Amino acid sequence: MRNIKPVTVSLKQLHEGLDDSTLQEAFGPDSLGIIVIKDLPAEYPKLRETVLTNSSKLANLPSEVLSQLEKEDAFWLIGWSRGKEKLKNDKYDYNKGSFYLNCSFHVDDSLECPPPTTSSDKTGDFSSYKGYISENVYPPEDLVPGFKDQIKKLINLIITIGESVAVNCDRYIKETVDTEYPEGYLARIVSTSYSSKARLLHYYPAQETTDDDDWCGEHVDHSCLTGLTSALYSDSQNDGDDGGLFIKSRNGEIVKVDIPPDCLAFQSGSTLEEVSKGGFKAVPHYVKSSPSRRDVSRNTLAVFMQPNLHEMVNDKENFAQYSNRILKKNH
Repeated sequence: MRNIKPVTVSLKQLHEGLDDSTLQEAFGPDSLGIIVIKDLPAEYPKLRETVLTNSSKLANLPSEVLSQLEKEDAFWLIGWSRGKEKLKNDKYDYNKGSFYLNCSFHVDDSLECPPPTTSSDKTGDFSSYKGYISENVYPPEDLVPGFKDQIKKLINLIITIGESVAVNCDRYIKETVDTEYPEGYLARIVSTSYSSKARLLHYYPAQETTDDDDWCGEHVDHSCLTGLTSALYSDSQNDGDDGGLFIKSRNGEIVKVDIPPDCLAFQSGSTLEEVSKGGFKAVPHYVKSSPSRRDVSRNTLAVFMQPNLHEMVNDKENFAQYSNRILKKNH
């Protein structure tokens, strides 16, 4: 196992356009499938710290409050959940708590879920996909002040930067991977989809275990593109230690990836792998607690930029069908 620094570029470089060699190094066949963006807007560091600190406040609310934020009929893809997701050993995962939001507000600030017109489309009726069409819920303002406003600001910032990542990826895929790739596909998805999701995560201090992926089992995201903040640990003097985010490289090597606190990372998911016909591979990754610091908790935010429910991701499945198949394996 090695600690390798992923490809890092400035936001200015991203906006000006990345060259093929940089994109190849970040997302090509021999890459980690992840790129780190530095020199972010001035408000980012404080916004990240506030939102990730709120994750701890949320996770430690009384159980009777958290239960009001659970949405079983939405497959726990809205609001709070803990112990609803299965790990590879078929046991339910109590090591982390999740708070999910629909990101429709990025397209229209008045929305907390996709508009009714996207719940029923010519390709099918999506009214049963409660995880994607249900309205967001939020913790009481008096218990976690500013939670709703701050997390929405951070998500909007991440998706906006993700749009620039997507523009670069689209050009690279079209020119070097698949000439039949739909023009501007990823940029359109990131900027206009009502079905993108955000997941605020709190990893509780870990119990003794022999599992390498005790905080989050190895998986690939089923998004097109995932935006990630760096983690905020409860002990700032021991940020990650020998734990943290681990990626399985294209050649099967396990690599520890550290995202600086003032940066954002973006990695490719399985929907983009489907659409690009394997040109962009999804990134297998897991999260491991620090064996030497079992008393440390960890917070982070992931934003999954993905298609609207009716959009086809392969020859047989639209995104609703595709995501539903994956979710049933994990719950």
